[in-house]
Amino acid sequence: MDTNKKTGIPVLNRVFDSSVRHTVEGDVPVPDYKPELFKIVKAYGEPIIVQTLAMKNKATVEGLLKITVLYLSGNGEYCGISGRIPFSKQLELKEPVGERYIISCDSVTDYLNCRVVGKRRIEASGEITFNISVTSFGEAETFSAEQAETGIEYRTVTSDMLGSSVHKQTRFTINDAFPFGKNAEILRINAAPAVDSVEISQDGVVVQGNIFVSTVLAGDSDDAVTRRGFTLPFRRMIDSDDDFDVASADASLVSCTVTPDDDGSIEVEASCMLTVDFYGKSQYTVMSDAYGTAYETEIEKREMSVISSVENFNVPFAYTIQSESGNIIDCFAGSIVANWSDNSSVSALLCTVTACDDDISCNEVDINVPIDLSAGQNDIVRANVFVDTVENIGSVVNITGRASGTLIRAATAVAVTDIKTDESRALPNEGHSIVIYYPDEGEDLFEIAKSCRASYRMLSERGITAVDGAPLIIPLI
Repeated sequence: MDTNKKTGIPVLNRVFDSSVRHTVEGDVPVPDYKPELFKIVKAYGEPIIVQTLAMKNKATVEGLLKITVLYLSGNGEYCGISGRIPFSKQLELKEPVGERYIISCDSVTDYLNCRVVGKRRIEASGEITFNISVTSFGEAETFSAEQAETGIEYRTVTSDMLGSSVHKQTRFTINDAFPFGKNAEILRINAAPAVDSVEISQDGVVVQGNIFVSTVLAGDSDDAVTRRGFTLPFRRMIDSDDDFDVASADASLVSCTVTPDDDGSIEVEASCMLTVDFYGKSQYTVMSDAYGTAYETEIEKREMSVISSVENFNVPFAYTIQSESGNIIDCFAGSIVANWSDNSSVSALLCTVTACDDDISCNEVDINVPIDLSAGQNDIVRANVFVDTVENIGSVVNITGRASGTLIRAATAVAVTDIKTDESRALPNEGHSIVIYYPDEGEDLFEIAKSCRASYRMLSERGITAVDGAPLIIPLI
């Protein structure tokens, strides 16, 4: 058949899907305004993905390993510091990507070793595991009903598909002031953005959401440790000159700083990277199967992945754990990733929930928190998981949080990509005008017509239907 007649449909091509490890090393200095180091109580690392890029047959993941260290000073104060160690990981893809692609990357700290090398310096080394999926947008050439030649019988399937048109990124910073204790010592800061809505306007999309900030403080009240949470709402307009029908948005944290003021307030500033994808919707009718009735015919088919829908999600979760260390004065969750489970749903994996007791000793427990988000094995999930609150009553710890991101649902389509007819090899004609056919269980009319080399279109027009076990009188061509 004439290949110039082929119709292109948008398809997804997974060019990388694996877990890779990366070693990170660096120093964490103790600022001059902090007490000198005496003993490290606990250190944990939180990978922050700042940027993902792909070009030709390589992909790069860049980010920062945020290291938080809880320590005792020489006079017994419970203190906290944090530092950031940059990292960059390059990957070899199994084939080059196109101009448009999606990179889904979750990261978790496998281990982190910190040791004191001076009163104001900590040496840190650790390992990060990246769960990375790189999907390239491409185009597959297929046949439609209008392109069928004489002597070729076929059936078609009609599907709504999304094709990626525009991919835009923008960085923004927001800040706000909140009431705060004058004598409070900031031990830890955690932050994560969540997109609440993506509204299509005449000139583009309006993205609204919140940046959730959680701080752990010492000296804010009579308690040894208290927690304070802050919410920074954002609203951003992303322009687009291209035609589109659907849009999705993801936000990732770049940095967050919390600065106490002398008047008892606190200044919170957060920077985020906002990624918006615009999709055009189209309806395609393609051949899903075909066969020849007059000549030897070779049919090539391909199973391909296409985008059926795109949606943003913001799903809360809650979990309770029991500590064996007695009265808990502090508790935090780190190394959090979104993970596939066996029942094809997404779950938040809180790898290192650490509880510190009255004696400033720590123990860890691994927990897997299920999230009610149904997804297929070929779907693409880009998610942020954030712990809103960690509340303890004695040895019981209650954790609440949320998972937010984009779910790109992929459907599987089978289409005819090539038809080769050898007109020098005619199919034998046995001289029969009809055949009596006994269909197998579940065999449909197209399969029956293909087995008999009859006209599927003619059988359909005559209203012939297959009934399991009942003989059919099939007129031949």
